[in-house]
Amino acid sequence: MLLNDKKVYVGRFISRKEREKVLGERAKLFTNVYVKNFGDELNDESLREMFEKYGTITSHKVMNKEDGKSLGFGFVAFENPEAAEAAVNALHGKELAEGLTLYVGRAQKKAERQKELKRRFEQLKNDR
Repeated sequence: MLLNDKKVYVGRFISRKEREKVLGERAKLFTNVYVKNFGDELNDESLREMFEKYGTITSHKVMNKEDGKSLGFGFVAFENPEAAEAAVNALHGKELAEGLTLYVGRAQKKAERQKELKRRFEQLKNDR
């Protein structure tokens, strides 16, 4: 079926839990990486240069304020999951020139991140 000259697939609804069961480990693969704690000196071009040695980048973006200054975080999307994992392993915890420690990890949706934080908080609460 075509919709606005684009091919559209229509299929039976499968809930997220059922999809995760079927996909198993493949669901844990990721290509989108979240980067933070790099200060305001990094721009889109320097972010690309930092990550391109780990694999082919499909997109990259440093988030900026309205005045153009960096907010200190951004995203990098890789072509394949192996490159994304290599970048996370190599750059997570790396010290930058300003004494900042770089955080590099899998980009998560807000709901997923909140669910994980809630689970961690409950675990700490139960341990006490």
